[in-house]
Amino acid sequence: MNSSERAVKIQPVLTPWDRKLMAWHEAGHAIVAHYSQEQEQICLISIEPTNEAFGMMKTAIRKQHNVTRTSLVGNISVALAGRLAEELFLREISSCCAHDLNKARDIAIRMVASYGMGVRCGLLSCFNPVDHSFLLLSEHQRENLFLDVNDLIIEARDSAIEILNSHARQVNNVASMILDKGTLSWKELQPLL
Repeated sequence: MNSSERAVKIQPVLTPWDRKLMAWHEAGHAIVAHYSQEQEQICLISIEPTNEAFGMMKTAIRKQHNVTRTSLVGNISVALAGRLAEELFLREISSCCAHDLNKARDIAIRMVASYGMGVRCGLLSCFNPVDHSFLLLSEHQRENLFLDVNDLIIEARDSAIEILNSHARQVNNVASMILDKGTLSWKELQPLL
């Protein structure tokens, strides 16, 4: 094998079922992002596989000095929406949601441990931003942290499910268009919303 043959990267290939799953997954993200408060505008949705991911939704990046609780719960809802769309519309769930679940958890932990947005933990900031560790917490404090994080995840999940159910036709239309075209720009997506 010569050096030019070694340099060629093999792109992953999606089966028809994988494409369908990813189309509804990404449509779920898009619909919840569009209808959640304080979320960035969608720029692109794609199910064309790359070496990093099988699907993606890109949003416009806005510079935020402060983020609100509403915005952060919306971010969690958007992160959970792909997996929820799989479950609601295809009656299946896949492993492709692992990154989304980690993102949702990390946002909820920051909300409670750094921003004082937990009901039980209150204004206690227990996260060390220097080394990304938690301060020494008692077992009771750790349990409260977990419960506050879990409450935020449930709140965001319920919000995402409500949006997906209320806009089921749009989810299906967007997913079908993604499945057909592979990639949608905001201009192509806008009429469907």
